[in-house]
Amino acid sequence: MGEDLYAIAVQCPLAGGKAVFLARGLYELQEPIFVNDIAVCFDAGYNLRQGNTQPIEESIRTMDTKDYTVYPNPTNNKVTISGSLDETNTIVVYDRIGNKVTEIAVKDANDSLTIDTIGLPAGIYLLQIQKNGNIVFSTKLIIIR
Repeated sequence: MGEDLYAIAVQCPLAGGKAVFLARGLYELQEPIFVNDIAVCFDAGYNLRQGNTQPIEESIRTMDTKDYTVYPNPTNNKVTISGSLDETNTIVVYDRIGNKVTEIAVKDANDSLTIDTIGLPAGIYLLQIQKNGNIVFSTKLIIIR
């Protein structure tokens, strides 16, 4: 029972609901527990640092989404974003806890843009394409070294 309780307690509360808080309370009776909700929720598709309580995939589905491709992913030095990009797009990369680590304004319309990732440590990031400040595409970006 302790393992099942722990499995529920370490979920993102936005995904698991009230059961997560109940499981944390019950588990706390056995031993202390600390959960980094920002990181856990990021892995579940929520960016708490941006105040977004709607799953990323759901918020994207409600917008006029265009097809974009991010490759190679995982990457080590450079990542290419292909799709319909223009001057109204911004590429934003967030780390696991929701801190903005890169923001690139697209300078002119083109079908692809290559970003240098050499300055970012290995890890899991959230890459977003924004159009006039609205998210039109979002994906996990994995950087390996």
